[in-house]
Amino acid sequence: MAKAFTEFARQDSVFIGTPAMPVTPAPSRKRTGRGRFAATLGSVSLAAALASTALAAACTPGGIAWAPFGSAGRVPSVQPAPALPAPAAPAEPAPAAVVPLRTEIEPGAPDTALTVPAIARPNLPPRAAWQPPEVARVPYPARIERWRPLVREVMAEEWQAGTLDGLAQRLDDDLVLAMMQQESQGNPRAQSPVGARGLMQVMPRTFAIMMTGNASLVSAIDPDAFWDERSNVRAGIRYMALALQNHDGNPYWSLASYNAGIGPAKRWRLAGLYAVPPTGGYTETAHYTQVIMRSYLAHRPGLNLYVPTAMPQEHVPGALEVLRNFRR
Repeated sequence: MAKAFTEFARQDSVFIGTPAMPVTPAPSRKRTGRGRFAATLGSVSLAAALASTALAAACTPGGIAWAPFGSAGRVPSVQPAPALPAPAAPAEPAPAAVVPLRTEIEPGAPDTALTVPAIARPNLPPRAAWQPPEVARVPYPARIERWRPLVREVMAEEWQAGTLDGLAQRLDDDLVLAMMQQESQGNPRAQSPVGARGLMQVMPRTFAIMMTGNASLVSAIDPDAFWDERSNVRAGIRYMALALQNHDGNPYWSLASYNAGIGPAKRWRLAGLYAVPPTGGYTETAHYTQVIMRSYLAHRPGLNLYVPTAMPQEHVPGALEVLRNFRR
């Protein structure tokens, strides 16, 4: 192509890419020479035009439609490049699977065997807010009723933490207030002869298990924390929730557990006893449960729950025999 360009430039003073200009031949003394000159010039102009088109095609960038000068379209038109596909939106991460927990313990096992969901499985995905049951209720005395907002706040938090999952959903603010009335009469500074403290009368070791998951940390806990109303109510709610999960949601045996321990009460229930045996230091427990359940029912008209009668002393020998034969 370059050789052709040089030859054409030498033969005629017309540059590639410039329209061919008509050339007037110099006068000749021989009229017979004009025909030969015109034919030669026509051939040169045609060759130059063909070379111009070929060179333009060779130098044209890809994607540009080129029209040689002298044609109808003089301005090169640029074809748009094909659009790139839009990047795919990142996939939404799948919600984290909730790890199931085994919250039940063996009959007779100590509280140290308990697994506290809020400690063992922190940072659960958010869920719909907890709502107190919309039911008819009779208010408790003012010294008890004043703690209802706090109880509801803590229950809403523990619902988010997974404490009230499963059968523990049966726990509501009215039952917590009935327990509080029996335990402390609404006095946040109440302390029992055996060392139970606060609104929900939580023992220090039980408090350590419910709040840290480790009874051995009891000495490391700030003494003021045992009396803190929110923390005390939280520990009580966590323990009662675990009791419900260990007793198939049964309120009688769950309340007995709150007073006597989940392990002993589970042994009584699974052995087939109809009520707490008033023996071996559990005489208080035998009457404690009925008092709370009757108070709960008095403040929740329309609620129907079975309240076992207290076991009389004459039934105790038979109950002890049943427990001796119980194997699990």
